Amino acid sequence: MQTVSLKRNGKENLVFTGELLVSLDDREVMGVTPNWWELKLYKTSIGKFILSSTFHINYPNRRTLYGALSFSEAEHLQHYLVNECNGPTKIADEFINRAAKRDNAFQTILNNQKGSTSYKQPTVKPFTSKAL
Repeated sequence: MQTVSLKRNGKENLVFTGELLVSLDDREVMGVTPNWWELKLYKTSIGKFILSSTFHINYPNRRTLYGALSFSEAEHLQHYLVNECNGPTKIADEFINRAAKRDNAFQTILNNQKGSTSYKQPTVKPFTSKAL
């Protein structure tokens, strides 16, 4: 594990000890676009998940937006990606698939979905996720 410092718009950098699990540039999935989204997933030394988001906007005005969210459980992160972040489903699916290759909690999510035709909501709304 290493010390990670994430830039955030309007806030101090988020600093924690953890490891990078997944990095995804949406152009890998969606193709080349004038605006794009980079997502990174970290697992902290205490077992929480940090989703880092960088949104590159080139049209109509060039700017970059940075953010980070904390999730206590993998299921809450998946719920956020699928139901709340307004990103294309292909991006959420690819992100969770990559996470499953690196972390058992995400592999369990995929295993539980194999017999299901639709995403199951977590038993508790992910109120533990919060903007950092």
